[in-house]
Amino acid sequence: MLSGLLPAWRGARTEPASGLRTGSVRTTAAARQHRVRDGLVVAQVALALVLLCGSGLLVRSFLALRAADPGFDSAGVLVAPIFLDSQAYGTGAQSRAYYDALFTQLEALPGVRAVGGATTLPTSPLGPEFDLPVWPKGSPDDRDRIQAAVRMATPGYFDALRLEIADGRPFDARDHPEAPPVVMVSATLANRLWPAQTAVGQSLAVDYSTAGTAAYEVVGVVGDVSFQGPRSEPRAEIYLPHAQRSYLIMHVAIRSAGDPRALIPAVRAVLRDVDPLKPAYGLTPLDDLLGATMVRDQQAMVALLAFAAAAVFLAMLGVYGVLSARVRERHQEIGVRMALGADRSQLVGWVARGGLRLLGAGALLGLLATWPLSGLLASFLYGVQPTDPTTAVVVVVVLFAVGSLAMCLPSWRATRVDPVAVLRRG
Repeated sequence: MLSGLLPAWRGARTEPASGLRTGSVRTTAAARQHRVRDGLVVAQVALALVLLCGSGLLVRSFLALRAADPGFDSAGVLVAPIFLDSQAYGTGAQSRAYYDALFTQLEALPGVRAVGGATTLPTSPLGPEFDLPVWPKGSPDDRDRIQAAVRMATPGYFDALRLEIADGRPFDARDHPEAPPVVMVSATLANRLWPAQTAVGQSLAVDYSTAGTAAYEVVGVVGDVSFQGPRSEPRAEIYLPHAQRSYLIMHVAIRSAGDPRALIPAVRAVLRDVDPLKPAYGLTPLDDLLGATMVRDQQAMVALLAFAAAAVFLAMLGVYGVLSARVRERHQEIGVRMALGADRSQLVGWVARGGLRLLGAGALLGLLATWPLSGLLASFLYGVQPTDPTTAVVVVVVLFAVGSLAMCLPSWRATRVDPVAVLRRG
């Protein structure tokens, strides 16, 4: 309805006598009508270019997200959330016995390369997430106190997720319940607390509030992890050995040699065997959890791509319609030109020049509009700037390539005009 308003308005303003004086419907349209028609097509091309630039930026951003290194390797890892209850596993010894039995059986499964666990895993929406104040033991400056995320982890956790051990060692059998308390820290925390020296061997104080303060020896530094997905910034983190700080809730990470989904039946059977009252719940590949952090980016990309595709189709339909109308309106002129010796390449060039003028004007207007409008996508972008020139160049090339296709049929029709038939009709 909206697209028909302008023609209806123009028709209502036309005098009947004026319409009779214009001659047949094949007479060339007035220059003003041409300008309006061309202007609408130019606006369509400009809108298509704006949407193409936006969708191109989102595509590049999504690809950058997929290629980003979050600090862990999610491929081939199956996640099994475990929630023990305090009635059956009220003591640290009971929960450790459960997890020791579980890990032993899981490690024996065919195709399993590593098994480990932590109170919460990267990108997982489940599990306890809490911070505690930490600082170098003996530091008198309160400014050295830093809020750090706390993870309880087993020795196999770092192998299962292939976390980088930047310095020192991971947890092992030496870190049993009767051994001196130890801790591993993230690279971010190590750089903030001991910027000019190694963190390994230092003593870290952890404030447990009502439980008092405890000191831990730093035995290792873990590479930074983007815990909530590639968009999240690495945080200050500490890792405590599960053997020394037992916890009822654990997310078990099982690294397989192939598709982790193939392990689900076997893992379910192991969980039933270890404790029939604790069935499997929410077995999920870590790749799926990582992908869930990018759902918003993927949905925005697909939606804008759909709008851009529709806009390009309508713009090219407009280019085709304008060029076809010009060929029809100047049918007699084309026949006379051919009779006077104009070859087909000249006719194709005439049609193409008209199409390129429309595309060029629309592209220029679209680029001018894209510059301020692309800033609206800044919060959606990752690893690419809103004014990325590479994206703009690629989009313009694609637009002109598709536009060239829209010129083919009108150009072919112009070359098929029969000059003899035109001269006979006079």
